[in-house]
Amino acid sequence: MNITILKAGYCTHLEKMASKQGSWKTVPFPALFALIEHPTQGYILFDTGYSNHVEQSMKQFPYGIYGKMTPIYLNKRESAKEQLEAMGISPVEVKTIILSHFHADHIGGCRDFPEARFICSGKDYGYLQNKTGFSALKNAFIPSLLPEDFTKRVGFIEECPVIVFPLKNSPFTKAYDVFGDQRILTVELPGHTGGQFGLFVRRKDGPLFFVSDACWLSETYKNLSYPNPIASLIMDNWTQYKETIKKIHDFHKLYPEVQIIPTHAMDFFKEKES
Repeated sequence: MNITILKAGYCTHLEKMASKQGSWKTVPFPALFALIEHPTQGYILFDTGYSNHVEQSMKQFPYGIYGKMTPIYLNKRESAKEQLEAMGISPVEVKTIILSHFHADHIGGCRDFPEARFICSGKDYGYLQNKTGFSALKNAFIPSLLPEDFTKRVGFIEECPVIVFPLKNSPFTKAYDVFGDQRILTVELPGHTGGQFGLFVRRKDGPLFFVSDACWLSETYKNLSYPNPIASLIMDNWTQYKETIKKIHDFHKLYPEVQIIPTHAMDFFKEKES
């Protein structure tokens, strides 16, 4: 399978939020997403990054508060749809979008892919499905970013076949086999949200492990350097969040050859751009 890592905009936040050793300066956090070319399922996206839909949604009250707390920057033609079109891929060719969770930087481009079916956490979606206004905003969820027919196009990760995680002695003991071929597996990574999932992709060049927002920086899992405790204010469960980071750290020690990709890993995307 061919896998391309792309960036659809970025937000800014205090460096101190992501790292105890960080400064109080504001730094960019890229919104990465992945384009996967599956041999039988065609084009698949893991998350979508930001889009113009996010900017439009934040013109509505109370969602503009989200944008003021986490300023968003999107360059011209940087949305997932526009980048894929520049690569010669029509939005209707994307048949599946796997969502790690429902924050705006992960679902921002969903409306641009009219033929895609969605795969997500049933737990997360069930919790957020009927939330609007401040109730949604409290969970960093903007309902209008989802297509009107989302409920007709969605399937849940928890309904996929459960298998034993393929790497021995891994701290992650089970996975969900999305297409039944053990090429694309989802892994539970709770804490940031109650039902967040990561994506473990097996390919000839070696596996990739997309860990979404289970950690924001690569140094977090490499050095077991937890974010500043002030980050607990925006976590679903701070204890679970730290437990998940510890599992990713242990996994990295066992399998350093597996490339682990957090959604906001600035160092990773700089490597890809160079």
